[in-house]
Amino acid sequence: MKKIISALLGAVSLLVAASCDKSEIHHKGEYEDVFIYLGLGYNNLSPSLMDDYIEMQEGIMPGKSRDEAFLVYMHNTKTYGDYHTDTPAYLIQVYRESGQTRLDTLKTYKAEASASHYISAQASSVKNVLLDVQELFPSRHYGMMFSSHGTGWLPEGYLTKPRVSDLSLTDENGVAFPATKSVGAQSIGQGNNMTTYEIDIMDLADAIPFKMDYIIFDACLMGCVEVAWQLKDKCDMLLFSPAEILTQGFKYSTLSWNLFSAERPDLKAVANDYFDTINSQSGYSQSATVTLLDCRELYAVADSFRAICSSHESYLSTSLRNTVQPYFYDSKRYFYDLRDYAKVMGASEDEMKNLNEALEECILLHRETDRFFNIKLERCCGLSCYIPVCGMDDLNDYYSDLEWNKAVGLVK
Repeated sequence: MKKIISALLGAVSLLVAASCDKSEIHHKGEYEDVFIYLGLGYNNLSPSLMDDYIEMQEGIMPGKSRDEAFLVYMHNTKTYGDYHTDTPAYLIQVYRESGQTRLDTLKTYKAEASASHYISAQASSVKNVLLDVQELFPSRHYGMMFSSHGTGWLPEGYLTKPRVSDLSLTDENGVAFPATKSVGAQSIGQGNNMTTYEIDIMDLADAIPFKMDYIIFDACLMGCVEVAWQLKDKCDMLLFSPAEILTQGFKYSTLSWNLFSAERPDLKAVANDYFDTINSQSGYSQSATVTLLDCRELYAVADSFRAICSSHESYLSTSLRNTVQPYFYDSKRYFYDLRDYAKVMGASEDEMKNLNEALEECILLHRETDRFFNIKLERCCGLSCYIPVCGMDDLNDYYSDLEWNKAVGLVK
């Protein structure tokens, strides 16, 4: 019921935002800090992202006269489960005026005449939105939050059967796991005739047209070294989860405060607010991982891991691979703890010392609940990594083109 009510309220809020007349941007000249939230909700997450959109409006927003801006890009289905009806996306400024939160629609994004739907889940759309942000809000500092489904470093469409209507699985006793933000970003069609669009991580990196201070992923499985390395030249800091994320996502009521109340955005507070909220829950709903990483310190991680890969066999037997700490709870056997993987590979004491020192400098914070659903989280460094499997030539060939693999030679 809460999701239905929130979705209806969110739809009303969005209509209000869409009907607002454009007003002049009061601040003149360059901005100091601009934050852009990208909510790709044309999928089964639409009600959850609407909840987040409403929740973030509870925060203390910067006024229009300030040299700071809080921007929201939203694309949702018309109603829950309707992947047939085309809907526009909106770029909105959320600001505070006379003690109230206000919404100003800056731009509406619609499908081209030759297309049946507007697609947010493609690199060109992300690039266009960010270029619009840069034009409307030239700034010294930018930060971005991406909220939708996520599949880490995996190639677009590799998980070929996205669960569009029900993302919850069950444990061995038939108890349902909470729904997560797994598989796919935009689904279009009806019944069995569905097409899912995803953004490849290499394409996403190419689509980001300017350097950012930070990127936050409220999306599953993005906390992998492959994603971090691919984006290291696009942002200084990454906040993400190596495991999946429950559909309730991050804590949005305190987001604007954590980003704008101090001299610089407090990303540790964003991470801790999310983790503490999930950790206070019970049962399978008490499942979370979160990592804050400094991309500028990744080079030492790559150097130490490359030395291990060059001295030891990176292709593990099934029995050995099954001893490495996983971050997945179902069939997504592509996300293992990087440090534990190095240890199982047979890294020497000195090699592990070098890797641990590099990770200490690179990973500023990582927190894990005792379990993620039915998986124990016991040996976590806060960063996942692929373990190559013999015979998976299509995946290994794709992986060999990732910048991380070029740096460390994991897939030979």
